[in-house]
Amino acid sequence: MKDIIGKYKKRTLINNLGILAASLVIAIWVNFFVLDGQVWSYVKTSVLEAGEKSNIANIYLSNDGENIKVFSSKNMNGVNELSLSLVYNPENITVWKIYSTTLPSKITNISNEEGLNTLLIQLDNQSDISSGQEILTIVTQKWQERTENLNIINANFTDSSWEKYLLSTSGIIF
Repeated sequence: MKDIIGKYKKRTLINNLGILAASLVIAIWVNFFVLDGQVWSYVKTSVLEAGEKSNIANIYLSNDGENIKVFSSKNMNGVNELSLSLVYNPENITVWKIYSTTLPSKITNISNEEGLNTLLIQLDNQSDISSGQEILTIVTQKWQERTENLNIINANFTDSSWEKYLLSTSGIIF
């Protein structure tokens, strides 16, 4: 009688290990073939990293202390035009100048209402914008020392075939 129970437990253990190994193989297959192996980029090594944001918008703002700069976090190929709108509190922020030092272009302020600047950036030549490249510099002045937001909304670019692509945007608190 003891032999039958021992053989049964041994067979059950082997079956359970087989099921576990098959599950692991299926999980790895799903990760690499269905999700393109991107699962590992979401794995955090500590609790402190879990609160960090790793997603950056396609077009984002950065404050260098003096001016606010617009950067690209994605590669954009064959760009003819860029358009975006800046939204801010006109009671405390004045936008004095918007220019580009990296892209030879003509910048037209389509809508210059208080708190809303809609910009059309027409590049002199079709250009590729690389990830991390500075697009614009915005010269601002704050009238009172309090925290303010400057946001980009409704951004898109037109490529060489005149097709428009929407871009994700973000803002900055300064």
